[in-house]
Amino acid sequence: MSRWIDCKKRMPKEGQLCFGAVYGHDVIIPLDGEDVIDAVRRTMDEDPRTVVCAWFGEADGWWEDGGMMIVTPRYWKPIRVPQPPKVK
Repeated sequence: MSRWIDCKKRMPKEGQLCFGAVYGHDVIIPLDGEDVIDAVRRTMDEDPRTVVCAWFGEADGWWEDGGMMIVTPRYWKPIRVPQPPKVK
């Protein structure tokens, strides 16, 4: 099985489907007395999940389910797509 690749080191090919390791929330609500920056920092390691996504380059970013992702993956891993059986 392949290892996770740090997005800081290398990105997938543009348009390549991959698994993305995502940390944080799409919607951030500050707690009482907390500013937005502190709320972002607090949630950066919460809700870890793996999503199927694709990288479309610097201009278009990461996409998932037909929409641009707000919280971007920190790591990615290629999806090994199996070949369908040959019809005889």
